[in-house]
Amino acid sequence: MADTRRKQEGIYWLDNYRIRACHVGLPVFGYPVFSTMKNLFRVPYLALLFVAVALLSLSSCASGKKQHPMGYISKANIYHLEPGVRIETEDQMIRFEYMHRIRGAVESTDYLARYGNYITVFWQGVDKSSNVSVRLEYRQAKTGSTVMTMEMTPDKVRWKNTTDFEVVGEVYTQNGPVTGWRAILLVNGAEADVYESFLWQ
Repeated sequence: MADTRRKQEGIYWLDNYRIRACHVGLPVFGYPVFSTMKNLFRVPYLALLFVAVALLSLSSCASGKKQHPMGYISKANIYHLEPGVRIETEDQMIRFEYMHRIRGAVESTDYLARYGNYITVFWQGVDKSSNVSVRLEYRQAKTGSTVMTMEMTPDKVRWKNTTDFEVVGEVYTQNGPVTGWRAILLVNGAEADVYESFLWQ
């Protein structure tokens, strides 16, 4: 008796779910698009419709991605090593970053030389025979709208690459922290891709 009651309750719950779904679903040839998965695959053409919609969604997402035939910047990380701020955390990744940046510092002058902003640009997809450079344009707190520029050329181009920029030491002490930036991937003199911070204008 208990098993029968649970079974009935389960059917009642499924029916309620199906009815609620039908109210928000759109009819296709007289059938609701949205229903429970169990009811959906009872009708063969609805099962095919479900698969077709899923494939179209995936293809639209793929087609929406920006294409970069000459290479592209996948991401960029910025780390701010502030004077007078000691990182106390259980997160090993954050602590490793902090220890990595101050490694070797003994005297106060050593620490001052390391304080500042570290920007790592990750880029890939560039032909190995190309002439490549990565340019960083940035502004600092005390320089207003003035745009500073750094440009670096890698010794060797691989499929996946990283380029590190440092705004540290005297430049950081005099001009303050970086407030906005953008990285530009240059391939054979042409802009292949641009990756900018949220505050860059």
